[in-house]
Amino acid sequence: MGKGGVKFRDIIDGTTNTLMVVVAGPDKAQPWTKPGGLQWREGAASQSLGQISDKFGALFCDGSRVLIDADINAEDFRRMVDRDDQERFEDSSFRPENRRKTPRGFSFVLRSASDLNGQKLLASIGRSEVTDWSKVGHVDVATQREYSVAMIDSKTIVGGPEDLVPRMLATQVAKQTMVALRLKANAGDLDLFALADARQLQVLRQKIARGNPINGFIASVEAVEIKMDVSRSEPDFLIARVVMSSAEAAEQFNSLAVGVTQMQKSQLMLAAQNPNSRINPKVFKPLIELVSSLSISLDGRIVTLRLPKPTDMDTFLQQLQPALALGGEMLEQLRARQAQMQLMNGLKQIALAMHNCHDAYHRFPRHNGDAMGRQTGLSWRVHLLPYLEQLPLYNQFNLDEPWDSAHNKPLIDKMPKLFAVEGVDKPGYTSIHVFTGDKTPFPNVERGMSFRDILDGTSNTIMAVRAGPGTAQPWTKPGGLEFDGENAVELLGDVGDSLLFSLMDGSVHYLKLDQIADQLPLMIMHQDGTSVRLPNR
Repeated sequence: MGKGGVKFRDIIDGTTNTLMVVVAGPDKAQPWTKPGGLQWREGAASQSLGQISDKFGALFCDGSRVLIDADINAEDFRRMVDRDDQERFEDSSFRPENRRKTPRGFSFVLRSASDLNGQKLLASIGRSEVTDWSKVGHVDVATQREYSVAMIDSKTIVGGPEDLVPRMLATQVAKQTMVALRLKANAGDLDLFALADARQLQVLRQKIARGNPINGFIASVEAVEIKMDVSRSEPDFLIARVVMSSAEAAEQFNSLAVGVTQMQKSQLMLAAQNPNSRINPKVFKPLIELVSSLSISLDGRIVTLRLPKPTDMDTFLQQLQPALALGGEMLEQLRARQAQMQLMNGLKQIALAMHNCHDAYHRFPRHNGDAMGRQTGLSWRVHLLPYLEQLPLYNQFNLDEPWDSAHNKPLIDKMPKLFAVEGVDKPGYTSIHVFTGDKTPFPNVERGMSFRDILDGTSNTIMAVRAGPGTAQPWTKPGGLEFDGENAVELLGDVGDSLLFSLMDGSVHYLKLDQIADQLPLMIMHQDGTSVRLPNR
């Protein structure tokens, strides 16, 4: 062993092929503060890992996590452990492209008594959000992050994991199973009927349960059935049946639902007496009556929530219009906040990837190539892919060719989601940029800059920004926002009243543009000899 730790460049076999951490058997336990690890031993995985069960947890050097069968081929296990044997393991189930990084989603079938606008519904998902559009027979299927949604007829929507939905459509499962029988029996006289199977969410439900004892009830939910009737003859406006994993879990969920209902009623009564409320006090009366009419019953493993219709549905809906309008406004604000948080998380991931690249090469990537000056013609974003869990995509590029070569140009459409920006609608385009120019950390030089070149300090120098949609360019194209020392604000384009950016220290900020406009040129330059003070520090 050498004196220093292993760097990414030392992992000759690639980070996707090399194990970093494993969960060994209890007989291999040791104090967590004690140096050391496991000694690889020839033979089955259990020779090295000890008393493991049928599977063991593993973390690869690219950050992906996977459960591996304990009886894995001994040679494959050796190849995973050895970082420079220049051999790939043969078991395709553990290849990077086959590792599942997110839990499988639940499956559902939703049936409406009226025709649904399928094209509008699928389009509302957003082309920038959908990773794949396909057809199974005559049915359009939209897929986003391993989850698919399809319209099987004018009234029925099917959703589920991307590998399940095509099989449901191809074999007409939605027409032949018990789900179909329940749809046929219930949907005909209802405005809406929906079924959701939550049993496939076992991993996610268990994670939620560990994080919050109250949310632990979700870990016991097996299925949800919802009936809704507004315009027809049913006496109830809404009936929700929640199937729990046991009678004990159902009893606990029933108690929780009763308590939450009582709490909501009390909160509505207090809000009705608040003189500063944005909602007319008259609106609270029908809401309080509605919550008061909610009945909750328990039958074995099933908890049923029943909400009867108001005496006059038209009057009730009219009275609720101000509250519904306010709710829509609040939902729009929440949606905008979620989009902002996604961008902030994306910039944080980019900053971390920049730091990891620097750890590997002691330099940042150049705006038009890699850190060491070996390849030029692809953007810094491409050269960050190995540090963004995107090594398979990185390996598809010909690094010796420009971004718009016949080989590399088709890869524009495979842009990772963290580079997507709301308002930039053209596929493969992004407005997340670095500033370029002689006075910036990304000048036209043969080799990338290093931390020691940031003389003003990493907490005073901008790394990347979310600029306006008008600045968007293909994510693989070299370049950035060319800074001449004075044109800082103009370079950004239309960013609204606030600017989202990361600093070289890895921190991410979202600040009013007028608060930092004067300091912006100083934050772009890395060797001007000045420091800045941000409003949120």
